[in-house]
Amino acid sequence: MSPAAVALDIPVAATLRTGAIARARRARGEPVISLGLGEPEFATPPAVLEATRRALAEGFTRYSSPVGLPELRELIAGDLRCRGVLLAEPGNVVVTPGAKAAMFITLRVLLRPGDEVVLLEPCYVSYRPQVALACPGAVVRGCDLRRDDFAPDWPALAECLGPRTRVVVTNFPNNPTGRMLTPLELSRLARLVAERAPGAFVIADEVYDRLDWGGVRLSPVGAAAPVADRTITIGGLSKRCAMTGWRIGWLVAPAEVAAAAGLVQQHLNTCTCTFIQKGACAAFAAGDDGLDAYRRELDERAWVLNETARANDRLRLVPPQGGLFAFLDVSGTGLAADDFAARLLETSSVVVTPGNAFGRSWTDHIRVSLCAPTAEFRTGVSLLDRFVRGLP
Repeated sequence: MSPAAVALDIPVAATLRTGAIARARRARGEPVISLGLGEPEFATPPAVLEATRRALAEGFTRYSSPVGLPELRELIAGDLRCRGVLLAEPGNVVVTPGAKAAMFITLRVLLRPGDEVVLLEPCYVSYRPQVALACPGAVVRGCDLRRDDFAPDWPALAECLGPRTRVVVTNFPNNPTGRMLTPLELSRLARLVAERAPGAFVIADEVYDRLDWGGVRLSPVGAAAPVADRTITIGGLSKRCAMTGWRIGWLVAPAEVAAAAGLVQQHLNTCTCTFIQKGACAAFAAGDDGLDAYRRELDERAWVLNETARANDRLRLVPPQGGLFAFLDVSGTGLAADDFAARLLETSSVVVTPGNAFGRSWTDHIRVSLCAPTAEFRTGVSLLDRFVRGLP
């Protein structure tokens, strides 16, 4: 397959498509409630804005090192060290233009044709396309989470792992389910990967690491023996600091992987925007100021959705525990996810994302974003409930 054919075979990200639908309707003056895109509604912290303005005024508009500013790499490493991540040293950090870039660069470094990548599905919409772009000859093996609680299906995962497994991708808090891994589950996952695929790396997408609001604290994969020394931790500031448009992320990897990632970065991006890196330093200095209130708002919105589902016998929800999303089972309506989302938008002006965007077998779920302001979110959920009750 030619590179052009690979690119043409990549689908449009369903999450961005739903966001575009909401923006277009608003631009036309049409009412719409977006429960689709995962973009925090609070403002970027003032300290970040001020530090970025100051960096611009002071001339930080030129190249930085391809791997990132030393002070930012130290802050990222220190943040992860506090959480027990084994490889959290500045020399293991590569700063990238967003967490997506960190994921792509990591896949490009690790994969060769014939290698297998194991995804726990449902999973983020870009994982499969990124594997195809990074290494068209790699093979993706999707392993569905259990439907009753979104926990790993241990026998199925064991079947997916083997000597050809090169990468296992984890994402907790999970997009789209909001599921967290308990420390016991993480330990079991690490042991299973080490036993069944001893040559594999784990890519831990932990971009939602500060949004573990549902009572289960995040246990970083990079702190889990026996895979800690083969874990690449992906992170960023998009979600925890409402910096989605800034495009600032990172990977933290074993030294040889980080060195190779730095080379790819040189030829792909040259570096990450320098003055934005200076702003990111201020984000670390500010810590988690204001996040507690946001976590409580997310928890309240999840409660609203859960209570609605409990009162409607055609809906079912495994309550989310973190992140920005919930994954709602709509199989009781008799509608496939694509049809459900299209009819909900047409009749009620509410945008959601069909579940099959996150895994091919998840055609009976929709992803509901918790990011709308609470009053708007309540209205959107109420309209969704009314839509379902009105179905024959």
